[in-house]
Formats: sequence, structure tokens, C-alpha cells
Amino acid sequence: MHRWVNSRRKSRVSSAWKSTFSTQDEARRHIRVLLGGRAAEELRFGSVGLGSGGSTQSDLARATSVATAMIAGHGLGSRLLWLGDADPDTISAFLRAYPSLADEVSRLLAVEHEEVMALLRPRVQLINEMASILVAHGTMIGAEVEELVSSVRVAQK
Repeated sequence: MHRWVNSRRKSRVSSAWKSTFSTQDEARRHIRVLLGGRAAEELRFGSVGLGSGGSTQSDLARATSVATAMIAGHGLGSRLLWLGDADPDTISAFLRAYPSLADEVSRLLAVEHEEVMALLRPRVQLINEMASILVAHGTMIGAEVEELVSSVRVAQK
């Protein structure tokens, strides 16, 4: 399993992407993971909390960084073009300098967000049950999550 390593060190987005993901599909799956909490909040509460955005370490910032690295640093967007590496701490300035890149990153994030929403919608019962357990106990261990997930049946399309 590939993970984004949360580090206080400044690192180049493109370098982090290369060392973590081998393919565009892996990077897109990771973007969906990063957007999962935001989507679960939206489904559970009907709106998104402010916790999913904000700092450069937020899930939204990290998803934006991965998407920007894919498109700007690896030519995986609508044009075969390298625009350079964007540093996570200056990515907003980088995106302001390239408005068409910002639009493309936004579209990619919107597509992946909708993919996550489609995956989670039939699992709202599971989200609610997990949230109740977390409110009552504060944590869940892996075995508890696995047991809960395996007990919930989702209609197949």
C-alpha cells in the first residue's frame, strides 16, 4: 500500500509523487483516499467541515499537491507539457501563476471527489456506525474496523 508520508521537512511535490506512486492510476487512487474523509463528512452531516482544508498538511492540500504534480510535473494532464515542480508550501502561488493548470487540477479533484461520493453513498450506514463508535470510544483498532466493514452488505450494481 502506498501512503503519503506526513513530514515537516520541505520536499518537492514531484519528488514525493515519484517516490510514492508508480502510475497515474495509483496517484488517482491516493487522491480518492485523501478526499474520503471530506466525502464521508458531506454524506454524514450534509456539509463539509473546515478540517479537510486549511494548512499545507491538510488532506485537500495534499490531494491538490498530488494532482498538480501529476499534471505539471509529469505531463499527465490534457497537454503533454512539463511546467515544473511545485513546492507544497508555495503551491497556491504556483497555481495562481498557471490559471489553466489550476482549472485542470480543480476538474481532476472534482472527478475524484465524485468517485469517492459514489463509492461511499451506499455505505452511509457504515459511516454512521463507525462515527458512533468513534464518538463513544475515541478509537477503533483494525480488527474492529474489519469486523464492522464485513458485517455491512452493500447492494452490487
